[in-house]
Formats: sequence, C-alpha cells, structure tokens
Amino acid sequence: MKHNVLFYTLTLAVGIMLGMGCRGKTGMEEGMAKAEKAAHEEIVGQITAIDNHANVVTDIKPAAFTALGWNLKDTITVEFENGEKINCRYVENYGDVPVGDYLVRFSVEGSILKVAINEGYLAETLKIKSPGKVVLRKTQPQGGDQ
Repeated sequence: MKHNVLFYTLTLAVGIMLGMGCRGKTGMEEGMAKAEKAAHEEIVGQITAIDNHANVVTDIKPAAFTALGWNLKDTITVEFENGEKINCRYVENYGDVPVGDYLVRFSVEGSILKVAINEGYLAETLKIKSPGKVVLRKTQPQGGDQ
C-alpha cells in the first residue's frame, strides 16, 4: 500500500510539472509573439543607383527573400527614406503586372532587387534619390487570396 501511494504521488507530481511546461499560450502571449515576429520580418537595404529607366536599384539579394519565405506574387510594402510608401507585387518580369503598377523584381544580370513601375519612371514619380535607405515588409493578405 505504501508503495502505491508513493507511485501515485510521483506520477501526479510528474504530470503537474509536464502540464505546466506544455500549457498553451495566452492571447496576450500569442499577440506579442506575432508582433515580435513581424518586427523581424523586414528587409532593410540601401538604394545603390537609379537606372536609366528611373528604376530604383538596391543592394538586396534574393537570399534575403528566401530566408523570410517570400515568394513570387507576394505583395511587398516598400518604404523609402523620403517617407514614400508603396505596395508592390513581387514578380519575375515587368509584364507580370498591369501597366502603371508598382513591382519588385530581381535583375537577371546582377541578382539585385529593383523597385519599379511597369512602363513608368518610379524614381522621378516618387522623387527617390540614391543613395538612400529602403525597408521592405511583406503585406499580409486581408481575408482572401492575393
């Protein structure tokens, strides 16, 4: 009998300790975790040039997108040092968005990120200068597919 009581007491103690370590997160903890994750899911780069089509050329490489799991067709918010903020589609080619739409794409020749307007002059339109800072964040879809 003495052994049964000891066994049940130890079993209960181990169960309580495991349960405390495996409890679910509270709503506040989940919200804080999401906010912290979102704060780290941005790419900060430098504008290195404005090309002859007034596209903004950056020092951002494809590995930065890969590391964050960003994919073609994602919507990316781009914020420039002058305060301009635009939403762009991440695409392979300029023609993947309608004429006049903003886009981000990696150049084939140098694997560097360009921010552009399809058949437009982004740097002139938004008064962007080089050098300058640029911050990219993935825009979360709002209730449906993008």
